[in-house]
Amino acid sequence: SGSAAYACAPPGAICSRDGAGSFALIRAGRPATIFVERDADPAVRRVADSFAADLERVAGRAPARIGDVAQASGDLIVIGVLGNSPVIDALMRTGKLAASDIAGQWEAYRQVVVESPFPQASRALVIVGADRRGTVFGTYDLSEKIGVSPWYWFADVPVQRQTNVFVSAGSRRDQPQVRYRGFFINDEEPAFGSWARK
Repeated sequence: SGSAAYACAPPGAICSRDGAGSFALIRAGRPATIFVERDADPAVRRVADSFAADLERVAGRAPARIGDVAQASGDLIVIGVLGNSPVIDALMRTGKLAASDIAGQWEAYRQVVVESPFPQASRALVIVGADRRGTVFGTYDLSEKIGVSPWYWFADVPVQRQTNVFVSAGSRRDQPQVRYRGFFINDEEPAFGSWARK
């Protein structure tokens, strides 16, 4: 899996080569900076921590983290919730970000490449959720697409290192097709239980 499995043409696709208007998640082994507001919801801060760790697994180097867009320069990943992030709401007001269609939707999210979002930032990848779970799903979706399996921790699925990972220009929207989901492990004993105890 990893970036090679995804074509570079659709908006928000993951690919290993740069393209017109693409966002560099990782360029020459250097991951983009991550911005989350310091007073963001705990779920948003936690998924940002997880995503930073996933970027480090893929790039081999930890991304910089900032809590103030005035510190931004170059490419910036912005993670937040619509209506609960002053930075994202400001991008909406100025017309740089279009995500009003997800408002009020259950766990919906958008991943959007935004040009010149802030004075010192050349480009941003905005992951915006309609609610906090939407933001979490939108961020973990990106982790999976850059090659970090949801089974990374539970099943020790290895992560392939990549030097260049880009998100193609444009905007991508998604949300779950069912409202409630469960996770049930078949054959918990003895197979899974004995594995877990080791």
